[in-house]
Amino acid sequence: MNHPQRPGIEVRRLSMAEIDQPFVSEWLALEARAIEPNAYMSPHFVLPALRHLRPATLPIFVAIYGNPGTGTRLLGLGIFTAEGPTRRFPLPHLRSYRCVHSYVTGPLIDPEAAESAVDALFDFVDKPGSPWHGLVFDNRNAEGPLAAALDAAASRRGITWVGLETFSQAILYPARIDDQYLDRVMSRKRQKKLQRAYRQLAETGAVSWHVIDGREVSAETVETFLELENSGWKKENGSSLRCRPAHEAFFTEMCTGFAQDGRALFTELRVDGRAIASTSNFLSGAAAFAFKLGWDPDFAKYAPGVLNEYLLVRHARERLGSLSYIDSGTDEGSFIEMLWADKTPITTGFYATSRLARILIPFWMRLRGLWRRFRRRPTASSRAAASGSDETAPGAVDREGPDA
Repeated sequence: MNHPQRPGIEVRRLSMAEIDQPFVSEWLALEARAIEPNAYMSPHFVLPALRHLRPATLPIFVAIYGNPGTGTRLLGLGIFTAEGPTRRFPLPHLRSYRCVHSYVTGPLIDPEAAESAVDALFDFVDKPGSPWHGLVFDNRNAEGPLAAALDAAASRRGITWVGLETFSQAILYPARIDDQYLDRVMSRKRQKKLQRAYRQLAETGAVSWHVIDGREVSAETVETFLELENSGWKKENGSSLRCRPAHEAFFTEMCTGFAQDGRALFTELRVDGRAIASTSNFLSGAAAFAFKLGWDPDFAKYAPGVLNEYLLVRHARERLGSLSYIDSGTDEGSFIEMLWADKTPITTGFYATSRLARILIPFWMRLRGLWRRFRRRPTASSRAAASGSDETAPGAVDREGPDA
């Protein structure tokens, strides 16, 4: 379905069934030049996720076409699910597509036509007769060129970003790593502990560290990773990729796509040629996005997973210096923060695009704040528990419920 908007701009709403190979080629080209790279918006990620992880609702592809120079081309692509009222937004809205393995969301936007493309996205959401009243983004970069473009387009409409949650995510800039980098991040005591673990590991066999990237990533590389990730506590609690066949199929297809495009990157820590730790990472534009890691629990006392990441930092400038940054995809408090010095803010929130939403949201936000404060009030049972009283009944109901 086509939605003419501004002169020279055409917005097309596409379904999954309309995503053919010519469109995928345009999508890949847009991803490569986007103002903000995002492997989680790559067709190599999104299409396997939709095929294997089966979302409850198939997303809407909002494709923005224009003619910034010679010939019509794809200038922007947003992928959204149509949502009814939720605790995060009280009216029907579009929410950025995110599967269980997506760590960063946001549209892909052509740098040569960022203003026109983002304006067209807002036009699409807020066109006459639109059933939607807002755009919701989960885990979007709070700073950078994409945030600036979205905020500027919103400002031109007299609206602002409403942030509901923000956290800091570890990020690594290979070009900033020098001989003193680890000294600035880690205490001498912690460094010595890791160095001692490395020496002790070396007593068990020949230790080596490897980067496997591009077309060197093979089915064997992927299988090794899956086996290591399916070890220890992840296997025991059923959360590994291999424990869930659909998730393994998604990962395998995703790796194949990125590898064929020269954009998969694995690191391995080996002893006598046998991998005992592995990380999976995927490239988009000039950035890399860390995905998952695994390690052999038989070597747990040597902290192989941490050693693998430690060696990545030590060799990043030499081996990965062409990358502008590596996105960790982690939450606050991850162990990676003891190795990576920098952080970037990640935010969840919305733009209220309709007049009704802009009228309603201030009242809804106040009610939301009151409700959250009410939920945090100590109950009689929680006060008793805090004081050590035996008045708290066994199996007392948790009154807090899920986060709003």
